[in-house]
Amino acid sequence: MIHPIIRICTFLVFAALLSMATPAGLLYGGSALVVLYLLIDPALFRSAWQMVTRLRWFYLSIVILYFWFTPGQPLSLPLLGTMPEWLPTRQGVAGALVRISALVFIVMAVNLLLRTTTQAELVSAIHWLARPLGVLGVSRERLAVRIVLVMDSLSTVQQMLREMLADMRGTLGSWRQIGHFSSAVFLHVAGRAEGDRCRTIILAPPCAPPAYQWLYPLLLGGVFYLIR
Repeated sequence: MIHPIIRICTFLVFAALLSMATPAGLLYGGSALVVLYLLIDPALFRSAWQMVTRLRWFYLSIVILYFWFTPGQPLSLPLLGTMPEWLPTRQGVAGALVRISALVFIVMAVNLLLRTTTQAELVSAIHWLARPLGVLGVSRERLAVRIVLVMDSLSTVQQMLREMLADMRGTLGSWRQIGHFSSAVFLHVAGRAEGDRCRTIILAPPCAPPAYQWLYPLLLGGVFYLIR
C-alpha cells in the first residue's frame, strides 16, 4: 500500500515532468496512467472523462494560441492548392497537441489521486508536507484544511452552476444578461457559504512514510529522464 504522502509527491513529480515532456515522455506517462486505471478500477475512467471534458474551453484557448501565434512553416493541404494565410503552422499544431495531451494526463492523474485517497489521508499528508512552511509562520493546520475544503466544495458549486444555467437557458443573449448571471452566481455562493454550518475536521497525527517508498517518485523521474 502506497503511503498518501508518497502518492502526493509522486503526482507532483509526474505533473512537473509531463509539463516538460517530449512526445515519447507523454506516451510513457499516458500508458502508465492507463495501466494504473486498469489495475485499480476501470470504472474510474468515467469520472476522469468528466473532469477532462470540463476543460474543453481551455483546450480551445490552447489551440488558438498555439495554432496561429506560433511562428513556423504553415501547414500544407494539397486539396487547397496554394497555402492560405489562415492555415496554422506545423510547429503550432505539434505544440498544441503536446500541451493538450500533457494537460489531459495531469487531470487524469488528479482524478486517480482524489479517488484513491480519502479526505482524512489528504489532510494528514498535506499537513505533514507543509512542515517547512512553519518556519515562515504559515499555519499547517489551516493550509491543509482549506485545501481539502476547496476540493470538497467544487462538486457542490459545479452542481449549483448547472442548475442555474438550466434555469436561465436561452436568456443569456447579451453582455448585460451575462453580467447579471455572474453577479447572481456570486451572491448565491456567498449566501450559501454564510448559511453553511461549521464542520469539525479532525487532523489525524501524520506519520512518515516508509523510507523505501521515497524511491517511487525518484524512479519515476529517472525513467522520464532516460526516455526524454
